[in-house]
Amino acid sequence: MTTTPQKHRPPRPAVGLKIALLERKLTQRQVAFDTRLGEVRLSNIIRGHGVPVTVAEQRLLAKYLRRTRKQLFGDPRPARRVAALVAERGVVA
Repeated sequence: MTTTPQKHRPPRPAVGLKIALLERKLTQRQVAFDTRLGEVRLSNIIRGHGVPVTVAEQRLLAKYLRRTRKQLFGDPRPARRVAALVAERGVVA
Protein backbone atom coordinates (compact mmCIF):
# COMPACT_ATOMS: atom_id res chain seq x y z
CA MET A 1 0.00 0.00 0.00
CA THR A 2 1.33 3.41 -0.92
CA THR A 3 0.56 6.60 0.88
CA THR A 4 0.40 9.97 -0.72
CA PRO A 5 2.78 12.47 0.81
CA GLN A 6 1.16 15.31 2.68
CA LYS A 7 1.91 18.79 1.47
CA HIS A 8 4.05 20.71 3.90
CA ARG A 9 2.31 23.90 4.91
CA PRO A 10 4.61 26.62 6.19
CA PRO A 11 3.72 28.08 9.58
CA ARG A 12 1.30 30.98 9.49
CA PRO A 13 2.06 32.99 12.61
CA ALA A 14 -0.59 35.15 14.26
CA VAL A 15 1.42 38.35 14.02
CA GLY A 16 -1.52 40.51 15.09
CA LEU A 17 -1.89 38.47 18.26
CA LYS A 18 1.79 38.84 19.12
CA ILE A 19 1.65 42.59 18.47
CA ALA A 20 -1.39 42.93 20.74
CA LEU A 21 0.50 41.13 23.52
CA LEU A 22 3.49 43.43 23.12
CA GLU A 23 1.35 46.58 23.05
CA ARG A 24 -0.41 45.59 26.27
CA LYS A 25 2.90 44.46 27.83
CA LEU A 26 1.57 40.97 28.49
CA THR A 27 3.45 37.71 28.43
CA GLN A 28 2.14 34.58 26.78
CA ARG A 29 2.14 32.96 30.21
CA GLN A 30 -0.13 35.67 31.67
CA VAL A 31 -2.59 35.41 28.79
CA ALA A 32 -2.61 31.60 28.93
CA PHE A 33 -3.29 31.66 32.66
CA ASP A 34 -6.03 34.31 32.46
CA THR A 35 -7.81 32.72 29.50
CA ARG A 36 -7.24 29.15 30.71
CA LEU A 37 -5.56 28.16 27.47
CA GLY A 38 -2.47 26.04 27.82
CA GLU A 39 0.85 27.84 27.50
CA VAL A 40 2.00 25.42 24.81
CA ARG A 41 -1.31 25.80 22.95
CA LEU A 42 -1.05 29.58 22.98
CA SER A 43 2.58 29.47 21.87
CA ASN A 44 1.70 27.19 18.97
CA ILE A 45 -1.16 29.49 17.95
CA ILE A 46 1.13 32.53 17.96
CA ARG A 47 3.90 30.77 16.07
CA GLY A 48 1.45 29.15 13.64
CA HIS A 49 2.70 25.62 14.03
CA GLY A 50 -0.12 24.05 12.02
CA VAL A 51 -2.62 24.04 14.87
CA PRO A 52 -6.12 25.00 13.85
CA VAL A 53 -7.46 27.80 16.02
CA THR A 54 -11.11 27.35 16.87
CA VAL A 55 -13.54 30.22 16.59
CA ALA A 56 -14.17 29.97 20.34
CA GLU A 57 -10.45 30.42 21.04
CA GLN A 58 -10.28 33.37 18.64
CA ARG A 59 -13.26 35.03 20.35
CA LEU A 60 -11.82 34.39 23.81
CA LEU A 61 -8.46 35.94 22.91
CA ALA A 62 -10.10 38.85 21.07
CA LYS A 63 -12.33 39.64 24.04
CA TYR A 64 -9.45 39.37 26.50
CA LEU A 65 -7.18 41.64 24.42
CA ARG A 66 -10.02 44.00 23.44
CA ARG A 67 -9.41 43.54 19.72
CA THR A 68 -11.39 42.09 16.84
CA ARG A 69 -10.70 38.60 15.56
CA LYS A 70 -9.67 40.12 12.25
CA GLN A 71 -7.05 42.32 13.96
CA LEU A 72 -5.54 39.35 15.78
CA PHE A 73 -5.75 36.62 13.15
CA GLY A 74 -6.08 38.48 9.86
CA ASP A 75 -8.67 37.99 7.18
CA PRO A 76 -9.79 34.35 7.15
CA ARG A 77 -10.50 34.58 3.43
CA PRO A 78 -7.38 36.12 1.90
CA ALA A 79 -8.01 34.64 -1.54
CA ARG A 80 -11.41 36.35 -1.75
CA ARG A 81 -9.87 39.59 -0.55
CA VAL A 82 -7.17 39.46 -3.21
CA ALA A 83 -9.72 38.58 -5.90
CA ALA A 84 -11.89 41.52 -4.83
CA LEU A 85 -8.94 43.91 -4.97
CA VAL A 86 -7.94 42.65 -8.41
CA ALA A 87 -11.49 43.03 -9.69
CA GLU A 88 -11.80 46.49 -8.12
CA ARG A 89 -8.59 47.83 -9.58
CA GLY A 90 -8.83 46.05 -12.91
CA VAL A 91 -5.40 44.53 -12.49
CA VAL A 92 -4.66 41.18 -14.12
CA ALA A 93 -3.02 38.87 -11.62
